[in-house]
Amino acid sequence: MGITDHDLFAMEEQLAAISRGGRGSDDWMTAANADSAAALHDLVRESRLRNREGVIARFHEGEVVGHTAPAHQILRASYEFNDAVIAVANDSLPKPFPSVNDAAREKLGMLMRPVLIGSIQIDLVCPDPTTHEDGERPAETPDQTMMGELDELQTSTATALSRVLAVLRGSADMHDHEAFAARADAIGPVAWGKIAKLSARCVDGDFTIDFRSRTTTDWFSFSPAQASALRTFIRQRELSTINATYSGKWRTASSVRSVFDLDLDDGTRISGTVPKDLRARSIALIEHRVTAVIAETSADDDDTRIKRVLVDITEEGDLTPEGKQPDTARGGDR
Repeated sequence: MGITDHDLFAMEEQLAAISRGGRGSDDWMTAANADSAAALHDLVRESRLRNREGVIARFHEGEVVGHTAPAHQILRASYEFNDAVIAVANDSLPKPFPSVNDAAREKLGMLMRPVLIGSIQIDLVCPDPTTHEDGERPAETPDQTMMGELDELQTSTATALSRVLAVLRGSADMHDHEAFAARADAIGPVAWGKIAKLSARCVDGDFTIDFRSRTTTDWFSFSPAQASALRTFIRQRELSTINATYSGKWRTASSVRSVFDLDLDDGTRISGTVPKDLRARSIALIEHRVTAVIAETSADDDDTRIKRVLVDITEEGDLTPEGKQPDTARGGDR
C-alpha cells in the first residue's frame, strides 16, 4: 500500500511544527534542523499539490503570441475565473461572506502555481480541505478528530470549480437556451457577473482558453465565439443582476425624468432609473427617508460602472405593498 494523502498531510504537519519550534533559536543545531524541516516541508507540500483537484488554463491565439501575452488580459481573466469559483463556493456556505472580498478569496480562492511551459499556461489548484495553507491542521477536540479518508474529501471550492467549468463547457452548444439555463441553475448572480467579465476578457483579447483537469485527462476549449454568446446570454437573461436594499434620503424625483438620486447614511449618493409604474410613488416620497430595493448590474468591462433600476420603494419602516419586508441584501463588492 502506497503513501496516501493523509500520510503526506501528517508528515507535512510534523515538519511544520519542527520548523516553527526552532525558528529564531540561538542554538545552531536547532536552527539548522528547523531550516531543514522547512525545506522538506515545502517538498512534501509540492508532492501533495500534484494530486489536488484543479484546472490548468492554457491561453492561446489572439493577443497571445508564442509564450507572450499582455499581462493585464491574462491576469484579469484569471482573476474573474477565480472570483466566479469563489462566488459559487460562497453561496454553499452556511454563513456566506457578504461579498466576494479578500477574506472570501483567502478562504475559498484557488492557489496559482508557476506558469508552465507551452504558450501561456496557469496551474490553478483547489485549497486543501484538511488544513489551512500555513500547514496547520484545524483545531481538534478529544472526541472529534480529522478523518483518515482524506483522499475522497472534496472542498466547496472544488465543487464550485466543476459548476463553473460546466457553464463554460456548455457554452459551446447554446442553441437551446432553456436547456442551458437549466443546467446552469447552480450559478448565482454574483458568479454570473464574474463569468460575464471573464467572457469579456476573452472577447477583448481574442484568445481561447483550454481548460484541462489536473487529475484526469478531461479537457475542453472556451473560444472567443463561445465567450461572446455566453456574455450575450447573461445580459439578455439579466442573470448577473442583484437586488440590493438601501436606506437613505430620497432625492430627485420627477414625473417626467426617469432618474433618481438616493443619499445614503454613509454620505455617498447613488443614482439610477425609475420605471414608469413607480414614478408616482417616487414623487410622493421625495425628501423622505426610504428603503429602496434596487436592481444592480455591473458593466462587463468596468467594475465601477453599475446600472441601477428601482424595483421597490417604501417609506422607512413601512411594509411593501405586498405586505412583506424587502430583501435585506446590501450592495457591495461584486
